[in-house]
Amino acid sequence: MLNKKLIYLVLAVTILILLTGGWFVFLRGKSSDGEQNNPLQEINEITKSDSEAVKAGKELSGGKCEGEGPVKLGALPMDEKDFPHLEPYGLMVDGHVTPIDHWYFAPASRDSAIDAYNVYAPADGTITQIQRRERNDDLSDVKEEFRLVITYTCTFLSYYDLITVLDPSVTAKATELKNSNFANVEIPVKEGQLIGKIGKQTLDFAVWDTEKPLSGFVIPEHYEREPWKIYTANPFDYFTDEIKKILLAKNLRTLDPVEGKIDYDIDGKLVGNWFVEGTNGYAGTNQTKYYEGHMSVVYNHLDPTTIIISIGDFNGKPEQLAVKGNKPDPAKVDKKSGLVKYELYNFQYLKPNGQPVEVDFVKNMKIKAGQELRGTVLFQLIKKRKLKMEAFPGKSASQVSGFTSAAKIYER
Repeated sequence: MLNKKLIYLVLAVTILILLTGGWFVFLRGKSSDGEQNNPLQEINEITKSDSEAVKAGKELSGGKCEGEGPVKLGALPMDEKDFPHLEPYGLMVDGHVTPIDHWYFAPASRDSAIDAYNVYAPADGTITQIQRRERNDDLSDVKEEFRLVITYTCTFLSYYDLITVLDPSVTAKATELKNSNFANVEIPVKEGQLIGKIGKQTLDFAVWDTEKPLSGFVIPEHYEREPWKIYTANPFDYFTDEIKKILLAKNLRTLDPVEGKIDYDIDGKLVGNWFVEGTNGYAGTNQTKYYEGHMSVVYNHLDPTTIIISIGDFNGKPEQLAVKGNKPDPAKVDKKSGLVKYELYNFQYLKPNGQPVEVDFVKNMKIKAGQELRGTVLFQLIKKRKLKMEAFPGKSASQVSGFTSAAKIYER
């Protein structure tokens, strides 16, 4: 009987030690083998009860987020005097064949040192990701640049890119960057805190709101290569009134939506983004030239009255071209329209007084098609989400009568 009592006592003590020891280990964030755990990471694992917005935010933040909903952004990304203008969403240039998903803050001088201009956190948050890209451009002093994701809640984030110098307060807490070009971090930042510098180039900036996915992408799954893209949000909706006023004054676009636009798809219409059939959507099949299978038939980001046709492979390279006569409107072209022909030209920006823009962009610019014929393109919607296309570089519309065996099929 005594032996049984002793056995029960030993068992009870052992269980008590295990329970209290296990709880102590949890509180200290240590596993039983001494490895450091991340309690926040454990708490923020995606669960079945999470909304789709929260799931997306956890993925974009690496699980390092808490709460839901947006916050107010109360600080400019750069000092007001350091950027003469900002360029809205939607630029298409070279390999950026589809409309670009970030703003550009233009520096006061492109001839500056690489650390000439400060970059600030727009609100209290946490830097959760840092990516470093090394550059081998012998013509530039910029040898590396950084992309940062700042997380505010599990549904609201922002990011910067092209930062040329990280602030020491950031690098001191991003020790992973010593041995890697990517770091998942948890670096708290305060509104207006200096986080880096730029010089020689623009600063990229965007806001992501996972509770408000864009409606103008017919098949969002096509953009899984860049999963944040479909959550690109209007920054003006989140900045304080004081900051918004400054940004609007410097914004080059004056027609709504003034923040710019990247999602132009209309189901069953020509307008929007297209991808060569079987090329894995936005991801493409060639990682170094993923854009080759992209095409956009949309409108210029600064002069949205002008149609721009952007093709990833036009005579062997990406091109953005204007349409002779600026018609027909692709938003009205559908299957019933049959074969549609566009004659393509180079284009230039004109100031409101009609003079060509040579260096600095100004508000209320217009686009004028140039005199250089670049070719002709044929389109025909054969199904609601299938498009037959063929480009004829160097040929005028009168020289093109129909498709050849070189025609390609694009899909949404």
